Amino acid sequence: MQKHGHIANESETGRTGAKPRGFTLLEVLISIVILSVGLLGVAFMQVSGTRGNTVGREMSQASFLAQRQMESLIQQGYDSVGNGTSTSSGFDISWNATEAVFLDDTKTVRLKVTWDKDGQTKEVRLMRTLPRII
Repeated sequence: MQKHGHIANESETGRTGAKPRGFTLLEVLISIVILSVGLLGVAFMQVSGTRGNTVGREMSQASFLAQRQMESLIQQGYDSVGNGTSTSSGFDISWNATEAVFLDDTKTVRLKVTWDKDGQTKEVRLMRTLPRII
């Protein structure tokens, strides 16, 4: 209630114990801290997801290279396949073919694709038995 150019105070309006509206500075600061912790968690999850995608992409590429090389070795045939190495896009590929011990007229072809990731050697291995076709 206003009296001739003067603003009514608490005792004049009869309202006692009225709560002020709005947020205190402390409440705003606590809210900002909680929001910041949540956003940091989301940021760390994003970084972790990106690393996982990179590892998955490298494993897929290594598996593709291994399968392609194995198919090439199989196409060479029993008599031509031997030991060897090659490199492709930062991946080292090595293979060896040995006479199978328990199966006559077969070779065991072992192939390994390796690459370096953050100082650790990662690898994909394939093994295939190659028969002599008569």
